[in-house]
Amino acid sequence: MLRQQLIPKPHAPTLDSTTYKENNMNDFVISLIRTWVPAAVAAVVAYVITLGVEFDAAAEAQVSAAAVLVVSALYYGVVRALENKWPAFGRLLGVAKAPTYTE
Repeated sequence: MLRQQLIPKPHAPTLDSTTYKENNMNDFVISLIRTWVPAAVAAVVAYVITLGVEFDAAAEAQVSAAAVLVVSALYYGVVRALENKWPAFGRLLGVAKAPTYTE
């Protein structure tokens, strides 16, 4: 009984602790990077795909937008599937570490 009273109990970090804020900011930045890298890759790939193909102005905008959407979804999906099996593939999303979400 005396021993239990002498050993301090660890406490959980409070919502306003610096560590909690730093981790949340880091996770926020990581989530932004892992969102925008596939979009940038998709934009470049869509641009390369449409090089040398002639469209009128309206069709070009639609084809480019559709290509970015499809390539982005495919890129992100494939890389995430690979990352689940081999974590090093997470680097293709800009940051190998996935963000952690806490309440």
